[in-house]
Amino acid sequence: MDDSHQEEPNSEIWFGFGLIAEQYGILDAALKMFARVEKPKSEYPASSYALAQQHLASLKSSTKLSASAK
Repeated sequence: MDDSHQEEPNSEIWFGFGLIAEQYGILDAALKMFARVEKPKSEYPASSYALAQQHLASLKSSTKLSASAK
């Protein structure tokens, strides 16, 4: 972020943080980070936003499944 002179993470960085949190099993943090990925003006299938939405949907469904199993 220092190299690109950003004061806070952009969507791509939030997406990366979300992936890391997901891999470490910190799912509540991953959900919050993926939710911070902003929708671009022109969307395409491999955009950070589209991928974050896929991860959000997957995490939400797996969270619901694990909650109902308790």
